[in-house]
Amino acid sequence: MQNCLQIVCHPAEQKDLVRILEIWEQGWYKVHPRKKITSEQRSKFLENFYERSFPYDFWVVRTDEGVSGWVSILPAFYHPMKEKSEAEISIYIDRLKSNMGLGTMITRHVLEELENSGINTVWAFVSIHNKQSKKMCQNAGLSICGMTSYKFLMIKEYNT
Repeated sequence: MQNCLQIVCHPAEQKDLVRILEIWEQGWYKVHPRKKITSEQRSKFLENFYERSFPYDFWVVRTDEGVSGWVSILPAFYHPMKEKSEAEISIYIDRLKSNMGLGTMITRHVLEELENSGINTVWAFVSIHNKQSKKMCQNAGLSICGMTSYKFLMIKEYNT
């Protein structure tokens, strides 16, 4: 008999916050091994979580072991003409669950949820050294539209 892993994507709940923070810290220290998360950064993260409201929300991917990753959609700009139509996506997967397709799965799920939300453009900023994240974003439907010396700028545009 073969065991099948159950995977579910859904909007985050209050009970998911501790695990979301743990996974965020994993990702942070992978990219910034010598740089601590400041109290201001942690406060802003918590503010974003507590003030979420569709389409600006957090989603989790849950496996049999619990929350294994998360995605947030936040306003990309705080300009009155763009704040309701442009969003930034952040994707974090537990390092022990990487290479299982969870990032692609939850990102596709969230991008589908946004199709009729009024958001026209979703932006992602991916480290040029993070080939796995770049590939995952491309597999989920984002395209490279530019780059800096250290980041790929990726985009998903919806027909409006």
